[in-house]
Amino acid sequence: MNGKMNKEIPEIACYPKILDSDEIDGICRCDAYDAAFSRCNGTKERDFCSCRGDKRDCDFYPEQRAKTNESLVNSLVKKNANLISSGLELLGFIKEAMDDSCSESAPLSAGKPCITLEELFEKQKDNQNKMLNKGLYDSWRKVSTVEAPVDDVAIASYHIQQLVSEIGEVLEADKRWKNMRKDKCDIAGKKEEIADCFIVLMNIAMFSGMSGSDLAQAISEKIEKVARRID
Repeated sequence: MNGKMNKEIPEIACYPKILDSDEIDGICRCDAYDAAFSRCNGTKERDFCSCRGDKRDCDFYPEQRAKTNESLVNSLVKKNANLISSGLELLGFIKEAMDDSCSESAPLSAGKPCITLEELFEKQKDNQNKMLNKGLYDSWRKVSTVEAPVDDVAIASYHIQQLVSEIGEVLEADKRWKNMRKDKCDIAGKKEEIADCFIVLMNIAMFSGMSGSDLAQAISEKIEKVARRID
């Protein structure tokens, strides 16, 4: 590329406005002006960068990473609002069943003591904090995120996407919902996949800054709201 073209690219505090029309879902076109190397046109010297056009991995502007992650999460949450609502209702039914099993009149299942939603949440919180300490979330988390529960929109968005995948695995384990080739019904596998959905939903709540008691209260209130709709 010649020097004249480089001078025509505006030097601003972020990605050039000249490229705005090419931006789609957090993807920039900074390297479109250089066939050999990726360069950041938002820096004065057009420095080499490794973002590969993904603003979430911007080498030079943390505010660009944060803004793009937030925008993508908001879009994802909006698209999956019904899914999240259904997930909360699923958690509600699970909690209701757990509460019934832990009542004084209910026998213990297979000799095992009952466990509350809050206790399950604490166990999962320990698992997630171990993952944080091992750096398994380093490519997603905020710099300030060192312990869960915490409001970290990037990690929460990761688990929202994971939930979509886990729900698909529930459908894969039991295909009786299909019009054709619907003979597969792996009840044990389905049970395990539903457990995965439950765990991931706890992760979403956990990385939205909620405690186990916060989640239990939200589920209880949702159950009451659904009951009023039915009545």
